[in-house]
Amino acid sequence: MVVMGVFSSSKSEAVIETLSKDRSLSLAGNLAEMVQLGMTEQMTIVKSIASNGDIAAAAENIKNSSNKDEAIGRINRDLAKTHKAIGDNYEHIIFVNSEGFIVADSVGGKTKGLDVRERADYRDCAAGKTSIGQVSKSKATGNIVTIVSVPITSDAGVFVGVLAAVVKIDDLSNMISASRGVLVAHPRREWLLEKNLSTEKGMESFMAKANAR
Repeated sequence: MVVMGVFSSSKSEAVIETLSKDRSLSLAGNLAEMVQLGMTEQMTIVKSIASNGDIAAAAENIKNSSNKDEAIGRINRDLAKTHKAIGDNYEHIIFVNSEGFIVADSVGGKTKGLDVRERADYRDCAAGKTSIGQVSKSKATGNIVTIVSVPITSDAGVFVGVLAAVVKIDDLSNMISASRGVLVAHPRREWLLEKNLSTEKGMESFMAKANAR
């Protein structure tokens, strides 16, 4: 009877452990889906901003050096108005000219003049692709952000610039990077991009299986 009791107890623990791991894997999968859904929504918003006819026309004027200062002022005003309307989920919205320099933004020109030619998101957009950048800490604010970028083209299909939004993702709590196990959102901000679940005691097996999904 004692042997049977020990066996039953051991079997129950194994079942509980299996269920726990299955639930953890399911949670990881759900979080990944939530993040993907959130980023898809952000891409839709940025595309909508970029499709604004005034911004596209101004971007073309900037490329052609036609009333350039007026065009930059128009984009600055449009981006500031848009940023105010869509809320605090964004650090700023920027317009990058076709040469790879930020010439307008939604925050009073704070980013104007920055050279982004070597950034992967700019190169993707110059090649006609949209881009969702890697998660990183904002140097300006310390917020956890990602950059969502879309190309702007003229009516003739010529690349005239990039519209990008720096998106805050702090409110996606308890989220992890499935590829490396690095926390990208958590109530304890000091863990963000520092704490790696793959190396935490007791989490090795779980993260190995989560990464294998």
